[in-house]
Amino acid sequence: MFLDINMPRMSGIDFLRSASKLPATILTTAYSEYAVEGFELNVLDYLVKPFSFERFLKSATKAKEYIELQNKPATVQIDQSNNYFFVKCNGKIEKVLYDDLIYVEAMLNYIVLHTADKKMIVYLTIKSIAEQLPGKLFLKIHKSTIINISKIKSIEGNIIDMSSAKVIISQNMHEAVMKEIVKDRMLKR
Repeated sequence: MFLDINMPRMSGIDFLRSASKLPATILTTAYSEYAVEGFELNVLDYLVKPFSFERFLKSATKAKEYIELQNKPATVQIDQSNNYFFVKCNGKIEKVLYDDLIYVEAMLNYIVLHTADKKMIVYLTIKSIAEQLPGKLFLKIHKSTIINISKIKSIEGNIIDMSSAKVIISQNMHEAVMKEIVKDRMLKR
């Protein structure tokens, strides 16, 4: 939205303050003194009249890129040489340490990342995050659950106690999951 400061019944600044949900906004005005106030109200750009076509095009391109970024599905950027990854959640990019992630749960086209102190709902599929998490640390135990192997406290039947939650191993994956979790770590007599 291109919005002027001077309007007949209400100023552009007052309009921005009064509205709850607005599209990406670019202020256009002959008065440069409203720029700081405009940016405090989250406008994308501020065009001072008279402005050139090049300046208008730069501002419109900035708005287009912003809208495309907002509408783009969340992506996970995982660098497996490090001990963390980033996800887009609630309009911001969150850093998630592998060691803090207890388990991942599918929820339709979203996933819920369960950490010790919070839950993050991210627009991703369980399949996409499963492909990107390091296999030596994480294990898919159900079509809708991935666990951090290091967070397992105990296993009883098909229930894994992760201390903060109990998760269920899929019946058809039980043998493979148990083999992967226990490997050569089971002490025997």
